Amino acid sequence: MNWRRRQIRLSEIGCIPVSGEISEVASSPGIAGREGVLECSATTPPTWFCSLPTSGRPGSFYADRLGLEIDREAAGAVWFNCGGGSRISPSASTTGTADTQTQASWRVGDLGAELAQLRSRGVEILEYDTPGLKTGNGVADVGFARAAWFTDPGGNVLSIIQYK
Repeated sequence: MNWRRRQIRLSEIGCIPVSGEISEVASSPGIAGREGVLECSATTPPTWFCSLPTSGRPGSFYADRLGLEIDREAAGAVWFNCGGGSRISPSASTTGTADTQTQASWRVGDLGAELAQLRSRGVEILEYDTPGLKTGNGVADVGFARAAWFTDPGGNVLSIIQYK
């Protein structure tokens, strides 16, 4: 697909503007130059929003278990740095998520060392034994990489991946 800079209406992508938080988004090719649209760029680092249970401190899993650094906090919201300018922002929800596919993934240089660090912080690494995916000690060889998965308190499936 040929990705390029374009303009997009926030309603096209289901975004709700948060003051100072959404200025540009990455998008596929499409209409451009219409009145009332937001300028977008495929080079803008993303912010991922995820749902977590309403109990406890929003995002404590991301700080305490994953060791992510807080970028900023405001009015009950928190944003964590994820590298390369990208961020993750867990928010309170009464339902969490029902989606079982991977919601976010981090590239790592040493999967074994990262897994040891996660396990030492109490993160449970998932095991899979399905026709399309089998793990051993939490790790799957997916052809182009080795990967491991875990969930946050909201049931969001997250992964770490080491390219070959």
